[in-house]
Amino acid sequence: HQNDTDVENVALFYQQSTYSSACEIVVDLVRDYNWEVTSDAATYLYGGMVTDTGRFQFINEESAARVFMNASFITSFKPNIKDMYNFYIQKN
Repeated sequence: HQNDTDVENVALFYQQSTYSSACEIVVDLVRDYNWEVTSDAATYLYGGMVTDTGRFQFINEESAARVFMNASFITSFKPNIKDMYNFYIQKN
């Protein structure tokens, strides 16, 4: 994710500037470390990827395969996609 931090004295700063969202970075870590994810956590992670990419409209060709692979992977944890979209519709 491309955002820089303005927090001083951080113990850990992890940045992947080619990633579409912070949630995509977390999903990559989940896959790499075989972490278990609840359905609720999967909903939030998938939702973060959806909103940061403008519903996948604003991803570039170089990262599209990885973005969709990560989105597909997190859906294996059964996010509640319908409720997520209903929440976003109600908030707007």
